Amino acid sequence: MKPEKEKNQHSAWNIGWGWLITVPAVLFFTWAATRGLKDTFGGDSEEAMDAIDVLKARYAIGEIGRDEFEEKLEGIRKA
Repeated sequence: MKPEKEKNQHSAWNIGWGWLITVPAVLFFTWAATRGLKDTFGGDSEEAMDAIDVLKARYAIGEIGRDEFEEKLEGIRKA
């Protein structure tokens, strides 16, 4: 027979509430590590896409001509 103290001891881990802390913490650290690796090693090149969008906008409003647009676009793609 169990002693009375052991029988009625309930903690967050014993009744499953520990998962409310553990799962979000693991998900957060996984997200942070993935984002850090992506930033460090250059996942999708958002900077290059931004530069192309700016270049397209400049071409669309007539600020630069077709030859200059194509030359700069080639330069962005090589970089």
